[in-house]
Amino acid sequence: MAHLSPSAIFSPSVARQQLAAAKDWNYIDSWLSSKFNNKTPPPFERNNDTLKAFLALAALNESADEERELLARVEAKALQDLQAREAADPNTQLLSSIEESLTREGIISLEELSTLSVALNHLSLILRSSDEVLSTSKLRPTTSIKLLTESQSSRIT
Repeated sequence: MAHLSPSAIFSPSVARQQLAAAKDWNYIDSWLSSKFNNKTPPPFERNNDTLKAFLALAALNESADEERELLARVEAKALQDLQAREAADPNTQLLSSIEESLTREGIISLEELSTLSVALNHLSLILRSSDEVLSTSKLRPTTSIKLLTESQSSRIT
């Protein structure tokens, strides 16, 4: 009862409030201690406003810590799944050896070929999905493909 004020002795509601505040300050002190690696935090004024601010900050901090931990677990699980899938793929070693044996020019050519493939696929999706594109455009599909092919080949040389 040493932490209670003299008025708390005669008023149960004041005693409850002071007891709750003392519990909150104990929680804040332990939270600050954990954030300062068990070192003493800098001195600060201890009043109700400071207590409210620290309680809000501690709640937000713990929420952020939980989200960060959850995200780390999800990322670890995703990495584990990818590694398991890669280990189960029979072509992984073959693909790795091909990639390792490519010359600089071969790597560039392969990247350009994949970019061209994506561009052509995107173009064919656009042309298939909208008849209006073909009717209002001055370019025809063969002209568009020719332009894309020329721009990709100019990157290679």
